[in-house]
Amino acid sequence: MRETKVWPGAGRWTLIGVGVAVGLYLVVVWTDAELFEAFVGFLWRHEHELLEVDEWLLPVVLFLGFALYDQVRLRRKQAVERERLRVYRAMLSSAHHIVNNLRNQLLLVKMAAEETPGFPREELKVLDDSIREAGDQLEALERLEAVDESTIAQAVAPGSAAGEAAPGPGVR
Repeated sequence: MRETKVWPGAGRWTLIGVGVAVGLYLVVVWTDAELFEAFVGFLWRHEHELLEVDEWLLPVVLFLGFALYDQVRLRRKQAVERERLRVYRAMLSSAHHIVNNLRNQLLLVKMAAEETPGFPREELKVLDDSIREAGDQLEALERLEAVDESTIAQAVAPGSAAGEAAPGPGVR
C-alpha cells in the first residue's frame, strides 16, 4: 500500500517539523514573545531589532532538525529495502538452481516413461504442465520489483502472470 504525500519528497517527520515551525512562528508573532532576546542581544546588541532573528531562527532550526531526521530515517529505510531485495534475489537464484536441477531430472524420468509401453499419456501431460508451470512461476518471482508477502503470493497464484496453473497429479 503506497502512501499519498501531501508534500512530494517529504516524510512524516518533515511535515511535523513544518507544522511545529509554523506554529512556533505564529505564537512568537502573535504574542510578541522575545525567545532569543538574551542570545541575540549578546551577538547583535543593536541590529537584532532590524533583523528580527528571534522570530524566525528557532522555527527554521526546528524545521531543519525535523527534515534532517526524516531524511536520515528515509535513507536507512531505503538501505534496508535494498538489502532485503538483494537477499531475496540471492535466495531466489539458489532456489531456481535447485528447481532447475529437479526439472532436468524429471525430464529424464519423463523420457524413460515415454519409452515405457503402456504408460498413461495423460500422466505425461500432467508432468509436462507441472514442469512448465514451475519454470513460469520462478520467472514471475524473478521479475518482482516489490518484495512482500502479497506480491510473491500473486506471482505464483493460479492464473497469475506466470500463466494458468496446471492441474495437480490425478486432476483431469
